[in-house]
Amino acid sequence: MMTQNLRVVGGDWDYVQAADGAQNTVHIRTYRFQELVNRYDPDVIALQECGESWITQGLPIVMGSTYAMEYKYRADSSKESTPVLYKKDKYDRVDGGFFWLSDTPDVSSPSWDEKDQNGIPGRICSWVKLRDKATGVTFNFYSTHFGLTSLSQKNSGLQFAQLFSQLAKGTYAFVLGDFNLKYRGEEYNAFMDDVRITDLREVAESMASDGLATMGDMRNGSFNGYNSEYADGGGSYIDHILAKPNSKLAVDFYGVLYDQIGVEGKEISVPTGYISDHFAVLCKVRLNTSQSYADYYASGA
Repeated sequence: MMTQNLRVVGGDWDYVQAADGAQNTVHIRTYRFQELVNRYDPDVIALQECGESWITQGLPIVMGSTYAMEYKYRADSSKESTPVLYKKDKYDRVDGGFFWLSDTPDVSSPSWDEKDQNGIPGRICSWVKLRDKATGVTFNFYSTHFGLTSLSQKNSGLQFAQLFSQLAKGTYAFVLGDFNLKYRGEEYNAFMDDVRITDLREVAESMASDGLATMGDMRNGSFNGYNSEYADGGGSYIDHILAKPNSKLAVDFYGVLYDQIGVEGKEISVPTGYISDHFAVLCKVRLNTSQSYADYYASGA
C-alpha cells in the first residue's frame, strides 16, 4: 500500500486588540508563530481571524519563500480572513476561492442571524484544491470560522453538507477552523450528524508527542484568552480538524499545541507567550494512494 503523508495545523490567530497587551501585538506574535512553524513543519496551515496586519505584515514573514496563501477578506469594511497556507514546492494549486456562510454564498452577506460586534455581516470560508507534485493525489482544504448563534451554526453545517454532496466521489476534504462548537456538545453533535464528517481526534492512533515538544496531550481545551489561568486550554475544545472520506485515512497523531514561545536571537528578541488567544491544533495524516477515488468512496466513506 502506498501512502501520502500530510501534516496540517489549524489555529485562530486573533486580531490585535488593546486588551491583548503590549506583549501580544501581531508583530511580536509573528515571531512566535514563525518559531512554531519551524518546530512542527506543517505542510498546510489553516488560520482564522487574520486581520489586515496579519495578511500584509505578519504572515509574509512566516511564509518566506516556503508557503503560498489563499485568502479573502470577509467584507470591504472588515479586513478579517481565514487564509490557507501551503508548501508551494510540494503542491500545485489546482483550484481555490472563497464563499460566505450564508444563503447567498457568492456575495458578502449576513450569516443568517449572526453578526459581529460591529454589525459586519458574513462569516467566510477560504479553500484551496491541491495536487501533490510527487504522487498526483489531490485534496481540498477549507478554513472557516463559524458564528456564535445556534441558527448560524446549524445552517453553516448544512451548507457544508450540501457542498460535500457535490464533490466528486471520494474527494479528500479537510475542514479546519474555529467552529465555536464545544467538542461533543449538543451543537457539535448536531453538526457532525448533518455533515457526516470525521473528527480526526476520534480516529487518531496516538496522542503521543512523536518527539514534538509539548504536542500530544489533550489537557482541557484549545482556548487560552492570553490568560495563564487557561494554560491548560480553558476547558473548551472549539477548534477542530475534520475530514472525509475517512475509510482510507490514518491519523498517526493529533494534539493541541500548548506551546508558549519566546525567541532570542541577534536580530529579534520576543518574550515568551502565546501566539493567539487560541492554541493551534496539529495532526499527521496518512492517505492511501493506491486506490482510485471511487474505491475510496465505495469502501465506506
